[in-house]
Amino acid sequence: MSATVDEIRAAIESPAFSHSRAGDGCWRDVRWIYHRDETSPSGVRLAAGGEAAIVEPLLREVRETSPLSPTEGLL
Repeated sequence: MSATVDEIRAAIESPAFSHSRAGDGCWRDVRWIYHRDETSPSGVRLAAGGEAAIVEPLLREVRETSPLSPTEGLL
């Protein structure tokens, strides 16, 4: 999933924004945006994704956050 800049910004600005994730392996240059979704078994759904060079500045500008490390659960 590669969204436009406007789609990524809208996903980050959404009140449903939950978190972002940094991809790993062959996806290491991709950042994923997730929204809360009570209908999903995980409680979230993928809302948008795109190249890190596009998504990361928007995350810092709009949410003052950054993508979580793919290994944050292992720390």
